[in-house]
Amino acid sequence: QKINHTLKKLLPPNRFVTATIAYISPENHMIEIWNGSNPTPMFFDEHGKVLKVFEKANFALGIVDNDILDSRTEVYVWPEKGELLVFTDGIVDLRDAQGNLYGIQGMIEAMSHLAAVNRTDQIGFDLVIEHASDYARTGERGDDISLISIECN
Repeated sequence: QKINHTLKKLLPPNRFVTATIAYISPENHMIEIWNGSNPTPMFFDEHGKVLKVFEKANFALGIVDNDILDSRTEVYVWPEKGELLVFTDGIVDLRDAQGNLYGIQGMIEAMSHLAAVNRTDQIGFDLVIEHASDYARTGERGDDISLISIECN
């Protein structure tokens, strides 16, 4: 709420900041996420199967007053080794030559290839970037892309 309050004061009315804030406790195998208008973060097992989609979404920062902003977080305790992906809409909004969106399904498809790779050489980040680049090679790339991949053991 402090960040939102500050941004609401500093930013012009037509500006905002999308943000995903994550707290990861390796000791407790716990992830706590607050998502402000980014696509849903996802947790995958080491074979690329989706174990958790963080559904809770809030307003971007700097748009609404704190009394409207939902500051509650979503908590997940991971049962096995895996990988957390957090990303902006730039990657899911990629389009191929026919205008089809890459979407969340593209992310899931890219991560499904984890089972076939040597995990010491490649992480989900590499697979998603490679897969998304191939998908949009001749298509539209409109927005900037931010992607974070965190291995959770």
